[in-house]
Amino acid sequence: MSEINIPHIILEKTTSTIEIASKIEVDNPFFAVIAKEQLKGRGRFLDRKWVSPPDMGIYLSLLINETENLIPEGLLYITKAVALSVVDSLKQIFPEIMLKIKEPNDIFYKNGKICGVLAESKTKGNQVEKVIISFGLNLIRPEKNFEELPVATSFLSDLCGIEKAVEKKSEIINLTISNFKKNYYKLCCQKFTDIDKNFKNFLV
Repeated sequence: MSEINIPHIILEKTTSTIEIASKIEVDNPFFAVIAKEQLKGRGRFLDRKWVSPPDMGIYLSLLINETENLIPEGLLYITKAVALSVVDSLKQIFPEIMLKIKEPNDIFYKNGKICGVLAESKTKGNQVEKVIISFGLNLIRPEKNFEELPVATSFLSDLCGIEKAVEKKSEIINLTISNFKKNYYKLCCQKFTDIDKNFKNFLV
Protein backbone atom coordinates (compact mmCIF):
# COMPACT_ATOMS: atom_id res chain seq x y z
CA MET A 1 0.00 0.00 0.00
CA SER A 2 1.35 3.42 -0.94
CA GLU A 3 1.37 6.55 1.20
CA ILE A 4 -1.61 7.28 3.46
CA ASN A 5 -1.97 10.99 4.08
CA ILE A 6 -2.76 11.05 7.80
CA PRO A 7 -1.18 9.47 10.91
CA HIS A 8 -2.08 5.78 10.94
CA ILE A 9 -1.14 2.21 11.70
CA ILE A 10 -1.53 -0.74 9.35
CA LEU A 11 -2.13 -4.14 10.95
CA GLU A 12 -1.60 -7.46 9.18
CA LYS A 13 -4.44 -9.04 11.16
CA THR A 14 -6.70 -7.90 13.99
CA THR A 15 -10.06 -8.53 15.57
CA SER A 16 -11.64 -5.35 14.22
CA THR A 17 -10.24 -1.92 13.48
CA ILE A 18 -12.95 -0.22 15.50
CA GLU A 19 -11.97 -2.25 18.58
CA ILE A 20 -8.34 -1.22 18.21
CA ALA A 21 -9.24 2.42 17.55
CA SER A 22 -11.37 2.52 20.70
CA LYS A 23 -8.33 1.59 22.80
CA ILE A 24 -5.74 3.88 21.20
CA GLU A 25 -4.71 7.06 22.98
CA VAL A 26 -3.13 9.58 20.61
CA ASP A 27 -3.01 13.36 20.42
CA ASN A 28 -3.64 13.55 16.67
CA PRO A 29 -6.92 15.19 15.63
CA PHE A 30 -7.45 12.26 13.21
CA PHE A 31 -5.80 8.85 13.40
CA ALA A 32 -6.53 5.86 11.15
CA VAL A 33 -6.39 2.17 11.99
CA ILE A 34 -6.18 0.02 8.87
CA ALA A 35 -6.14 -3.78 8.75
CA LYS A 36 -5.30 -6.17 5.95
CA GLU A 37 -7.56 -8.76 7.60
CA GLN A 38 -10.21 -8.68 10.33
CA LEU A 39 -11.14 -11.76 12.30
CA LYS A 40 -14.22 -10.21 13.88
CA GLY A 41 -15.21 -7.40 11.51
CA ARG A 42 -18.29 -5.75 12.94
CA GLY A 43 -21.65 -5.06 11.41
CA ARG A 44 -24.29 -2.72 12.74
CA PHE A 45 -25.56 -5.29 15.25
CA LEU A 46 -23.53 -7.60 17.48
CA ASP A 47 -24.89 -10.72 15.76
CA ARG A 48 -23.73 -9.50 12.35
CA LYS A 49 -20.19 -9.38 11.06
CA TRP A 50 -18.32 -7.88 8.16
CA VAL A 51 -16.51 -10.65 6.31
CA SER A 52 -12.92 -9.43 5.94
CA PRO A 53 -10.69 -11.83 3.94
CA PRO A 54 -6.98 -10.92 3.87
CA ASP A 55 -6.02 -8.28 1.30
CA MET A 56 -9.43 -8.33 -0.37
CA GLY A 57 -10.94 -5.16 1.03
CA ILE A 58 -10.44 -1.89 2.85
CA TYR A 59 -11.00 -2.28 6.59
CA LEU A 60 -10.52 1.07 8.27
CA SER A 61 -11.48 2.99 11.38
CA LEU A 62 -10.81 6.67 11.92
CA LEU A 63 -10.40 8.00 15.45
CA ILE A 64 -11.49 11.63 15.75
CA ASN A 65 -10.22 13.58 18.74
CA GLU A 66 -11.05 17.02 17.32
CA THR A 67 -14.56 17.21 18.78
CA GLU A 68 -14.82 20.50 20.66
CA ASN A 69 -17.06 22.07 18.00
CA LEU A 70 -19.31 19.04 17.49
CA ILE A 71 -22.56 19.15 19.43
CA PRO A 72 -24.34 15.90 20.38
CA GLU A 73 -27.04 16.53 17.75
CA GLY A 74 -24.33 16.28 15.10
CA LEU A 75 -23.70 12.67 16.08
CA LEU A 76 -27.03 11.76 14.48
CA TYR A 77 -25.52 12.64 11.09
CA ILE A 78 -22.12 10.98 11.43
CA THR A 79 -23.10 7.70 9.74
CA LYS A 80 -24.64 9.64 6.84
CA ALA A 81 -21.47 11.70 6.54
CA VAL A 82 -19.33 8.56 6.33
CA ALA A 83 -21.56 6.91 3.72
CA LEU A 84 -21.54 10.08 1.62
CA SER A 85 -17.76 10.31 1.86
CA VAL A 86 -17.32 6.77 0.55
CA VAL A 87 -19.83 7.26 -2.27
CA ASP A 88 -18.34 10.59 -3.35
CA SER A 89 -14.82 9.13 -3.33
CA LEU A 90 -15.73 6.12 -5.46
CA LYS A 91 -17.62 8.30 -7.92
CA GLN A 92 -14.66 10.67 -8.20
CA ILE A 93 -12.33 7.80 -9.04
CA PHE A 94 -14.83 5.75 -11.04
CA PRO A 95 -17.33 8.21 -12.60
CA GLU A 96 -19.26 5.38 -14.24
CA ILE A 97 -20.07 3.58 -10.98
CA MET A 98 -23.72 3.66 -9.91
CA LEU A 99 -24.10 3.55 -6.14
CA LYS A 100 -27.08 3.63 -3.81
CA ILE A 101 -27.34 3.94 -0.05
CA LYS A 102 -29.74 1.84 1.96
CA GLU A 103 -30.38 3.50 5.30
CA PRO A 104 -28.78 3.68 7.67
CA ASN A 105 -25.35 2.34 6.72
CA ASP A 106 -25.22 0.12 3.63
CA ILE A 107 -23.83 1.10 0.22
CA PHE A 108 -24.91 -0.94 -2.80
CA TYR A 109 -23.40 -1.41 -6.25
CA LYS A 110 -25.87 -3.04 -8.62
CA ASN A 111 -27.79 -5.49 -6.40
CA GLY A 112 -25.07 -6.24 -3.90
CA LYS A 113 -23.70 -4.58 -0.81
CA ILE A 114 -20.23 -3.21 -1.53
CA CYS A 115 -19.60 -1.20 1.64
CA GLY A 116 -20.82 -0.90 5.21
CA VAL A 117 -20.18 2.01 7.57
CA LEU A 118 -20.34 2.41 11.34
CA ALA A 119 -19.94 5.22 13.85
CA GLU A 120 -19.41 5.24 17.60
CA SER A 121 -18.99 8.11 20.02
CA LYS A 122 -18.28 8.96 23.61
CA THR A 123 -19.95 11.91 25.28
CA LYS A 124 -19.79 13.52 28.68
CA GLY A 125 -22.78 15.70 29.40
CA ASN A 126 -23.20 17.96 26.38
CA GLN A 127 -19.59 17.50 25.27
CA VAL A 128 -18.56 15.01 22.59
CA GLU A 129 -15.22 13.55 23.70
CA LYS A 130 -14.42 11.04 20.99
CA VAL A 131 -15.80 9.77 17.68
CA ILE A 132 -14.79 6.65 15.76
CA ILE A 133 -16.02 6.05 12.23
CA SER A 134 -15.42 2.86 10.27
CA PHE A 135 -15.99 1.47 6.83
CA GLY A 136 -15.45 -1.88 5.17
CA LEU A 137 -15.25 -1.81 1.37
CA ASN A 138 -15.19 -4.95 -0.77
CA LEU A 139 -12.36 -4.70 -3.29
CA ILE A 140 -11.69 -8.20 -4.67
CA ARG A 141 -14.22 -11.00 -5.04
CA PRO A 142 -12.99 -14.18 -3.28
CA GLU A 143 -13.24 -17.66 -4.77
CA LYS A 144 -16.78 -18.95 -5.29
CA ASN A 145 -16.39 -21.48 -2.50
CA PHE A 146 -15.91 -18.77 0.15
CA GLU A 147 -18.82 -19.93 2.33
CA GLU A 148 -19.06 -16.95 4.69
CA LEU A 149 -19.75 -14.50 1.88
CA PRO A 150 -23.35 -13.21 1.83
CA VAL A 151 -25.16 -13.85 -1.44
CA ALA A 152 -26.01 -10.22 -2.23
CA THR A 153 -22.46 -8.87 -2.21
CA SER A 154 -20.65 -6.70 -4.77
CA PHE A 155 -16.95 -5.98 -5.20
CA LEU A 156 -15.08 -3.13 -6.83
CA SER A 157 -13.27 -5.69 -8.99
CA ASP A 158 -16.66 -6.44 -10.59
CA LEU A 159 -16.46 -2.95 -12.08
CA CYS A 160 -12.80 -2.38 -12.86
CA GLY A 161 -10.96 -5.69 -12.50
CA ILE A 162 -8.67 -6.94 -9.75
CA GLU A 163 -5.52 -5.08 -10.78
CA LYS A 164 -7.14 -1.65 -10.83
CA ALA A 165 -9.09 -2.30 -7.62
CA VAL A 166 -5.81 -3.03 -5.82
CA GLU A 167 -4.04 -0.11 -7.50
CA LYS A 168 -6.68 2.35 -6.33
CA LYS A 169 -6.80 1.19 -2.70
CA SER A 170 -4.70 3.97 -1.17
CA GLU A 171 -6.36 6.61 -3.35
CA ILE A 172 -9.78 5.48 -2.13
CA ILE A 173 -8.62 5.66 1.49
CA ASN A 174 -7.08 9.12 1.14
CA LEU A 175 -9.99 10.55 -0.79
CA THR A 176 -12.59 9.09 1.56
CA ILE A 177 -10.82 10.54 4.61
CA SER A 178 -10.48 13.91 2.84
CA ASN A 179 -14.16 13.93 1.90
CA PHE A 180 -15.15 12.87 5.39
CA LYS A 181 -13.18 15.73 6.94
CA LYS A 182 -15.14 18.17 4.76
CA ASN A 183 -18.44 16.59 5.80
CA TYR A 184 -17.33 16.45 9.41
CA TYR A 185 -16.54 20.16 9.49
CA LYS A 186 -20.02 20.79 8.07
CA LEU A 187 -21.39 18.95 11.09
CA CYS A 188 -19.17 20.99 13.39
CA CYS A 189 -20.72 24.10 11.79
CA GLN A 190 -24.17 22.55 12.29
CA LYS A 191 -24.88 22.38 8.55
CA PHE A 192 -26.99 19.29 9.06
CA THR A 193 -29.36 20.02 6.18
CA ASP A 194 -26.42 19.93 3.73
CA ILE A 195 -25.62 16.36 4.78
CA ASP A 196 -29.28 15.33 4.66
CA LYS A 197 -29.83 16.81 1.22
CA ASN A 198 -26.82 15.09 -0.34
CA PHE A 199 -27.59 11.81 1.44
CA LYS A 200 -31.12 11.69 0.01
CA ASN A 201 -29.72 11.88 -3.52
CA PHE A 202 -28.33 8.36 -3.15
CA LEU A 203 -31.09 6.60 -1.23
CA VAL A 204 -32.46 3.34 -2.56
